[in-house]
Amino acid sequence: MKRLAAGWLGLIASVATLASPPAFPACAPDEIRYSLLLRERDAGWALQQGWLRVPLTAAQAEDLPLGGETEMSMAELLAGYREPRPTLLTRCWSPAPRGDLDAYAATLSEVVAAAQATRALAVGDGETQEWLQTREFNNTLLHGQAAPYGKARVSKSNPPAMSFMGGAFTIGEQDEGGYRTRGLRKLGLPELSLEAELSGYSFIVFMQALGDLALSGRLPLQPDVAWDLPLDDPVVRMAARPTFVSSLKLRWRQVHPSPTPLLRLELADAPGKHPFEQQMLIADALWGSPYAVLGPERARELGQAVARAKLNIIDLHTRWPSIRAEGGRLWVHADLAAVAREVASERSTLPTRWYEVVASDGRSHLALRRWEGDPRAGGTPVRDGPSIAVGERTEGPVHLFLVAPLAEDWLVQDAQGRFTAGEPMNLLMQWHRLRPVSPSPP
Repeated sequence: MKRLAAGWLGLIASVATLASPPAFPACAPDEIRYSLLLRERDAGWALQQGWLRVPLTAAQAEDLPLGGETEMSMAELLAGYREPRPTLLTRCWSPAPRGDLDAYAATLSEVVAAAQATRALAVGDGETQEWLQTREFNNTLLHGQAAPYGKARVSKSNPPAMSFMGGAFTIGEQDEGGYRTRGLRKLGLPELSLEAELSGYSFIVFMQALGDLALSGRLPLQPDVAWDLPLDDPVVRMAARPTFVSSLKLRWRQVHPSPTPLLRLELADAPGKHPFEQQMLIADALWGSPYAVLGPERARELGQAVARAKLNIIDLHTRWPSIRAEGGRLWVHADLAAVAREVASERSTLPTRWYEVVASDGRSHLALRRWEGDPRAGGTPVRDGPSIAVGERTEGPVHLFLVAPLAEDWLVQDAQGRFTAGEPMNLLMQWHRLRPVSPSPP
């Protein structure tokens, strides 16, 4: 047995005491902010040009988020410059008129000129909420979609490009789940968001593609208007591997009104669908359904059943301690694609791969015990395997650790032995009994 001192999944949380952020003077709601971190002796020129000084302690300076290519923290950067207490200057600017790249570049050029004149250590972008070393900030003007990085200035023929970090326009997580762009407002454009219970790199790449289309002026950005996203567009093809469809009908819903508009992406032809179900439909269209072997109609039906099951799993995970305390048990299924392949191949038996929840870290991770067969039909738990320590108890055996939203189906048994279940496995078992004709591979 291996005791995991910082949580049974070995997730070590380091809690740092952060200084309160600097108190910036307010910009107007429709303005954007740039800031400079520099030596006190170099501040005079910028102060004469209308930059304002912001009170800053050494601890506040060290906690500023340094992004970009460097692996250093701001504290390490400052230590290298032997600057015990740098000065922070800030200034507000008007965003460029909608899509006006010349006005955008002119503003950035002024900020770059100020950074160079003051020998600034770093430049802060109020929209992306990142600080970049001055050299990297200068290069954001050379990060376009049509030319190699650093080779050409952004322009109408070389529109700016999104980046995951360290750029003028970035993709980041949002507090309510999912992803959003940061920085489009500098070009007079709304920011874009996608709710995503299904987190992952693929959704980030898709948001990058949408951001690039918006920056190049090729993406409709009016709320509540349906539009088609062609999946064979070269920018979209970098993020998508469609299986059954050639386009997606989408629309934007306005989340935050002007002057800082935020638009949320939705499917236009899925009225009444929960955002999670919409995400599954979008994911299936972009990257191909994991159940594609069943054919378009059944793959779509199973995908929607899985989306609904995932919503229940998230709720059941939250309630699992009380389910267990009342004498109940919870199982999840995590490989329906393998079952779908068995259904399509018309095998005489349909293997099931249920896992019983034996422990949870209280956040989103589950420790699971494998079962042979279906618990509802005489299945039995696998008895061999390692155990884990949860507080003063030993739980196990444990055969799999899983993030709860990655589970695809659920099964609950109450204290009286009664079962309730999600839809997906029941659908697959129904189709297996029907022995459908196996569809041709897509």
